[in-house]
Amino acid sequence: MSSKRAVAWDPRNPATLLLPSVSANKEFEMNTFLSHDGIGCNEQERAALMDLLDAQDSYLESNVGNPHDLLSLSKAYQRALAECVQRWEEELNSTAAAPGQGDSAMEEDTLPAVQESLELLKISYAITQLSETFLLLPASDHVMDYYETTSNLPGAVTAETVRYLRFHHLPAVSDFIDPETYQDLMASYQPEEFDGTGELYWKLMERHVVRGNLEDAWALMTRHSLCRQCTEADYDSLDDYTAATLDENRAGLEALRAILLSAPLPGGRSDAFDASFGDDSMQDDDPNSYIEGIPPSAYRLWETTSSRRRRRLGSVAGDIPTTYNSHVAKQVYNGWKQSIRSIPALNKLKRRMPQVAKILAIMEGDLSKVEFDSWAEEFCAELIYQIPELQLVDMHIRASRVMKLYSSEEEEDVSSSSQVEEVILSVMKGNGGRVIEALHQLGGGSGAALPAVMTSLLCNLLDEAQILPQASDKYDLKTELLLDAAFAIHSSLGMEGHDDLGTRLTVRFLLPYIKVDSDVRITATLVNTIEHHSPKTDAEANALLALCRSLVERKNVRILDACVSICLARYRYYLQDQRPGGAVHWLMVGMEFESLVLGNPKKNGSKKDGTTAKDVPESNWQRPLESGICHRLLVTYCLETSQGLLKGLLGEEEGVSLLYARAKEMIATAIEESEFSSFLRPARALEHILIIAEAIAEKKEESIVARSIVACLEGHPNEEDDGAVSSLARPSMHWNLLRLAKGILERNAQSSEERQDYTAFFDVRGMRVLLECFTVIAATREMEGNPLPSSEVQEMRLALGEGLMRAFVAENGRKKAHNETTNTSVAGICSSDLRRYSREKQEQVVAKMLDY
Repeated sequence: MSSKRAVAWDPRNPATLLLPSVSANKEFEMNTFLSHDGIGCNEQERAALMDLLDAQDSYLESNVGNPHDLLSLSKAYQRALAECVQRWEEELNSTAAAPGQGDSAMEEDTLPAVQESLELLKISYAITQLSETFLLLPASDHVMDYYETTSNLPGAVTAETVRYLRFHHLPAVSDFIDPETYQDLMASYQPEEFDGTGELYWKLMERHVVRGNLEDAWALMTRHSLCRQCTEADYDSLDDYTAATLDENRAGLEALRAILLSAPLPGGRSDAFDASFGDDSMQDDDPNSYIEGIPPSAYRLWETTSSRRRRRLGSVAGDIPTTYNSHVAKQVYNGWKQSIRSIPALNKLKRRMPQVAKILAIMEGDLSKVEFDSWAEEFCAELIYQIPELQLVDMHIRASRVMKLYSSEEEEDVSSSSQVEEVILSVMKGNGGRVIEALHQLGGGSGAALPAVMTSLLCNLLDEAQILPQASDKYDLKTELLLDAAFAIHSSLGMEGHDDLGTRLTVRFLLPYIKVDSDVRITATLVNTIEHHSPKTDAEANALLALCRSLVERKNVRILDACVSICLARYRYYLQDQRPGGAVHWLMVGMEFESLVLGNPKKNGSKKDGTTAKDVPESNWQRPLESGICHRLLVTYCLETSQGLLKGLLGEEEGVSLLYARAKEMIATAIEESEFSSFLRPARALEHILIIAEAIAEKKEESIVARSIVACLEGHPNEEDDGAVSSLARPSMHWNLLRLAKGILERNAQSSEERQDYTAFFDVRGMRVLLECFTVIAATREMEGNPLPSSEVQEMRLALGEGLMRAFVAENGRKKAHNETTNTSVAGICSSDLRRYSREKQEQVVAKMLDY
């Protein structure tokens, strides 16, 4: 005999399948199976994921496909990655400073893997920024502004390429020496004599100049003892020769400052803003003009975007175009170089400080004496000082030539650095597919959440920009990467115990791609993600429902199933916690979502054509809603509570006080929070049972109980006019309600005998309902072969008969009293005076005449 094994998804980690089993020695074992392998996701990566999805949502709310918005989206992606890298590095630095201490401490054996992941993320970030420069170019079928059609002009991408090289491939200048040595050098009064020869000081100066960091170079020059001497000297106390020498040195230093701080270099004179995130990522320009015709802001001439050129370009703004012009940029650039050779004070300064000659030679474009450390540094220097007008189509050719100078032809194996260089060249050639392939190799296919998401998002961005080829019928790269990223988010965050965040991020990630013509696997993945998850709080459940509501409103049945599963999870939680109000609330929420697909209730009782809700048959939208699982569960819950409370009132079930409290909370929630309770008959029946229980407990008038019993038993034809009749209470409750009515009738008879009057708690209509119900029950039990006991039938008939008699007598008494009142009120009115009285009085007089 084969045994069946229980299988369930772990709600704490939705990518884990639980497979419990019992071993041969009767020991319980819990085996697990991972549907997708995740590799974890730290705090920095989680923050970056949320930033990436926020950027995607902002883009979808804008003009989708517009090149301006695509460029902004790319920069938002870069900003998210940059902040992640920065926070991650800060955590690693704090861990290295205090190993084994604090919340950020990590095991030594895991540190290399973490550092490797960080390096891969940095490379992915670099490829993303490079893709923006060389791939996000205007498409031929778009209408563009002038500055966006200049990508192929000379020097149009030089500034962005320089910033890319400095930010991603060149380490900080201070990293070339020991940190303590660097601090001692910067604090020295004579840094040019720090190591005895001044080699270290001038090496740092050369590094700054080679990279185009001329502002940092001048800041380092101000620490030179000669510069300090010129600024701190008291000329009144000096002799003529010394004062003249200082004047000559001051003139030379001022000329050097003018050259450094007015250099119109592509990419700017500082690397502090190379991240290139947006409009606010450029430094404020110096308002002073050091060289005539060359304002300090002239470096902006190499910028092709209006956001970087929008500020005034110095005092000669009227002579410089507001859009990119390669001829003007090169003309100002050549004028700056000519100033280096033509200022006499610089020649005297070179004789005073021979090392300045090499610095000026570099700025003039002579790089023959510079010892570069990498291809990126040499290529950066060439773009800045030799070939700033290099065109986009020639960029990869020049870069390839420089890379070959630093590659070893003797190595047979291709190193990781050479692979990155190959990707860089492919991107410079305009190969968008190579970008996606590289990101996938650098972690996008490893199961890590952040690399996988970045790979998918960048693929979608390049596809929107019409960079990638159209998807084939057999293979859709966008969908495959999208699904891989969704699985990576789900499993990676689940491993860290953040299954709630993982589910929410997965839903946010997939929702924009669920469309009428989209791949059904996307919808299936989102639905499975939600159905495998059990929200821990109402806020979490509401957040998921809010995300999915728009798709449910578009009649997406699969998404409706996922939303209903959320509601059922919270319903079970409250049911298990014995909080019926919360359980009813979530069933009502589920019914509301079901109504968006299965029905269309009219708000405020009116239709668009002006007719009221009474003119609209309830079956038009209520009947389909009855097929929903939340409706069925709520009906069952109300019936169970009603039957239990009714039996408790008859003394056949214990815990009536608990049932009363449950029913009271259920009805309060149903009436307060939803309009569906108005047509939900079991809920209305429960409300009447609650009224009956409350009247009995508080010893109110029996007539209140009688009216609620009649309301539960009275039959009403349905809206379809097919002759079918139904009551609020289900047939299984009818006999118990009749038994409750029998007790009221017996007490009514007893009180009537004691007071010698014929007051009736049930009127004639109520007795008719009771008699009809008793006749149907008796006949049904007879046909089923399970007739009622004859003694009970006899007692019930006697009570109903006496009750009907009292009802007739009470009704006749009321009519007689009414007639007497009428006769008294119209006595003495003559027919000739009828016109003086109201219509009601006239009718009463006529009725009295007819009685005679």
